[in-house]
Amino acid sequence: MTTLVIAEHDGTQLDPSTLNLLGAALQIGDPVHLLVLGQDCAVVAQAAAALAGVSQVLLAQHPQWALPSAETLALQIGVLMPDYDTLLAAHRVLHRGALPRAAARLQAAYLSDVVAIEAGPRFLRPLYAGSVLACVEAQADKTLLTLRPAGFAPATGTQLACPVVTLASVSADSRSQLESRESIDSGRPDLSWSSSWPTTWGPPSGPRARRSMPASRRTRSRSARPARPWRPMSTSPSASRAPSSIWPASRTRA
Repeated sequence: MTTLVIAEHDGTQLDPSTLNLLGAALQIGDPVHLLVLGQDCAVVAQAAAALAGVSQVLLAQHPQWALPSAETLALQIGVLMPDYDTLLAAHRVLHRGALPRAAARLQAAYLSDVVAIEAGPRFLRPLYAGSVLACVEAQADKTLLTLRPAGFAPATGTQLACPVVTLASVSADSRSQLESRESIDSGRPDLSWSSSWPTTWGPPSGPRARRSMPASRRTRSRSARPARPWRPMSTSPSASRAPSSIWPASRTRA
């Protein structure tokens, strides 16, 4: 069976992360198809068809894909997945909402934030804020994955353009609609789209041994705080009724 990859783009050109997703799909070894969803984005599909390793491009154009909802994307995935074993998508909010919905309908496995693919295939994903790497092997017939693009080497090379197949878009799920969107620019890089691999896990192709934190970035532990004085306490009934020696004199009774 074939692997399906949801392409990332801005309507006019492919996002560089699509090459990382394609590189991850080629590691699985199956033929790879790219899914391009958007409005008036035929030029993006033509560019995707020229990427080396892509066997076919699926193009769905509709105004609803300009700002798609997770519910609508899940419906489109459900229509396409009978012809595929594996679906790969970037680890972002839309896909984190759509893929679990589609997996539930398809009785498929769903794994999020995958950072590496090993033989089997087995998938590596971080747990406990990245302090643990779990190696997971999916047992279901179909597997839906969100990937961290920075964890995979981008695919390289071009080819003669493969076929571009136009799809009919599913009807939009109108039970939920996007009313507004607000974003805050923190000035910090997004780890999912970072071009460098986190030093916590080491390079993607090298050992994933955890590295020690530089001394300049080490945080103060609780043991560094001054210890509170400890006073032994008695649990005997007579001691609980007796006046304490540490109470103020005004509270003691004759």
